[in-house]
Amino acid sequence: MTSAAAAPFWRRLFRRDPPHIYLGQLTVAPRTDLLRLLEGSGSSVARDTDLRTYLADWLQLPKASSAESARDSDLALDVLVKRYRLGQLMVGDPIPVVFWRPMVEITSRAYFLKSGKDFLTIEVRHRMPWRQYLRRLSLRFWFSPSPAATKEDMQLLLGEALLKVIGKLKARV
Repeated sequence: MTSAAAAPFWRRLFRRDPPHIYLGQLTVAPRTDLLRLLEGSGSSVARDTDLRTYLADWLQLPKASSAESARDSDLALDVLVKRYRLGQLMVGDPIPVVFWRPMVEITSRAYFLKSGKDFLTIEVRHRMPWRQYLRRLSLRFWFSPSPAATKEDMQLLLGEALLKVIGKLKARV
């Protein structure tokens, strides 16, 4: 007997199909904070576009605009990278040691595709773990003014934050 035939009739009768999820808008908010200047990235447009292209590559979902025969239960997902930090360590004579870890903050909105009503809003903040951050503080880092997180580190942080978002969405759907 197959597993579909093994399930009782009433379970198969009342089982609902999971909604299809489509991709809405992907946005990276421009950085306007003071840490942007302290990290040495005066113009963060290149990093913003890198994060946006990585979001588009990572979320391989059909576009919401291409959904022609959407059901009432189908969802669209908008993703906003609200804030991100690259991490830095500053050591100076007049000021004490100041440091901050790399971080990505994502806000995601899932809404019904047909009606446009909000289904769920998810906010996730993901930081680089202390152990990984402290490993970055090598001799080279102490003498160079470069940020602690590389492009690959930021992609990894963004991917882990997106996994948290999808896990929370999956738990609600």
